[in-house]
Amino acid sequence: MSLCVFAGIALPPYTNASIQVQDAKLQDKNKGMMIQIADDIVDLCQKAVDENEAEKKAKTQSGQTLTPAQKSKAVLVTYRNVGNINAETLLSRTRDLKVLYEQLKDLGDDVYNWSIPIENIRPTLNWSGRWGPKDDAMLLVGAFLYGFGSWEKIQSDPRLGLTDKFFLDDTKKGEDSSTKPIPNAIHLVRRGDFLLGLIQEHFEKVKVYESQIISRAKSAYSHSMSPPLAGPSSGYKRRADSPLASAADDGPRKKKRRPTPTFTDSSSEDEWYVLW
Repeated sequence: MSLCVFAGIALPPYTNASIQVQDAKLQDKNKGMMIQIADDIVDLCQKAVDENEAEKKAKTQSGQTLTPAQKSKAVLVTYRNVGNINAETLLSRTRDLKVLYEQLKDLGDDVYNWSIPIENIRPTLNWSGRWGPKDDAMLLVGAFLYGFGSWEKIQSDPRLGLTDKFFLDDTKKGEDSSTKPIPNAIHLVRRGDFLLGLIQEHFEKVKVYESQIISRAKSAYSHSMSPPLAGPSSGYKRRADSPLASAADDGPRKKKRRPTPTFTDSSSEDEWYVLW
């Protein structure tokens, strides 16, 4: 998916594109040109991230120890005089919002009834008022409808039910922010990123599971189509010319007749015998 970018702010054109285009005053611009610019920015960010990873890997392999600051340093790029574009954030948002778009794009008005298909999501901490799973879902639906970061538009949509749950007034300079109710914009960004990450991870696992099921089904089918194995051998190979085989073929064998007794003419008792 491409991103429409205006003044360094990434606006996903997945849903209410007309609203986002009007907000950025891009309605009179060439659509193909905007998509090309968005793709160029994504490519620029990907290149910068890849180069940063390669540089850190080279330092590690040379024996250098990276400090925590070096490991977590943001990768910033500049595009046509628009600076400080966070490459990693832009890439992760592009990926995560695409997953969200795939889940919500065909729901129509039923999108307001959508719920996050994950149980036991980590609750918010110290937020003013009650915030639960329904609010988490509607926060993402609002990002889908109006763009990630369009908190005022999300707040103003009564069907999302978040009207009284955002506190977007900026803290004045020198004012103690600890006494202000939350969430404000920064809390919503963090919560939104957290929820999008969960969605991305969940559906990656679903893809792996479905792939395994398909693989097993194919394996079972291939085994079922294999020729049957030969029956077990009895350990005895019958010879066609053996007497037993012949007898078996001719039916029950007749009992052999005993020989008729034979008498001799000799008077010798030794020679007088009867053969039975």
